[in-house]
Amino acid sequence: MSDSTLILEEPVDRKPKVKAFDKRVHEIDFLRGICILLVVFDHIMYDLYAYKSMDFATWYWHWTAREVFREFVLFVFCFLSGISTTFSRNNWRRACELLLIMGLILFVTNIGTAWGIFGNISIEFNVIGVLGVSTLLYAFFEKKSWRALLGVLLICVLFTNIALPMLYDAFGGYGGAYVPFLWANKNYGDYMPLFPYIIWFFAGAIFARFYYQNKQSLLKHKFFWERPICFIGRHTLIIYICHQIILTPLFYFI
Repeated sequence: MSDSTLILEEPVDRKPKVKAFDKRVHEIDFLRGICILLVVFDHIMYDLYAYKSMDFATWYWHWTAREVFREFVLFVFCFLSGISTTFSRNNWRRACELLLIMGLILFVTNIGTAWGIFGNISIEFNVIGVLGVSTLLYAFFEKKSWRALLGVLLICVLFTNIALPMLYDAFGGYGGAYVPFLWANKNYGDYMPLFPYIIWFFAGAIFARFYYQNKQSLLKHKFFWERPICFIGRHTLIIYICHQIILTPLFYFI
């Protein structure tokens, strides 16, 4: 009768799954979440103004402070996106994805305008296009030092303040021809030019080179109440694309 040996397996030491809120730089997600919520609110006010002619929405849309605050939010959003390039594993792929989405938006909204769906909703270029082109340009310099990024930023500043006004006058401004990425022949839809917002994108990328070298949060403490806003901040692209797809038909048909 042979002896049988009982072999006991050692328990597998499984590491607990780390949630996105705990491993990501939460202040970036939080600020980005605040920005996209303000963008959604702004678009809701536009829908109420355009389709329902509500008094509050009409007052808000013509409020001078709204335009100033809108610019501030867009600048912050582009700055944060520039910081995020530091954490991206593949900025080439990220840029291509954004530009592909921008192309689909351009195609769909122009088809919608040509067919008379929901009125004039044509979007020639918007924040997704700005981030796509900015990320693509950054990808060429991401292996370079911060000085190379600073050089790109300074070129963008000079172009915005010297060359762009000259081109604007030469083409007759908004009343003239449409110049891709620079200005539309009329201010409509969700149009947003590449300049000057690309400046803030590269400012954020340079900021990250100094303050996010280790890809770690600058804030030591995380609070539970930040979680829902950070969740929104992690999904800004999906929210940006989908919210008007839902809201525009809803307000149009009500």
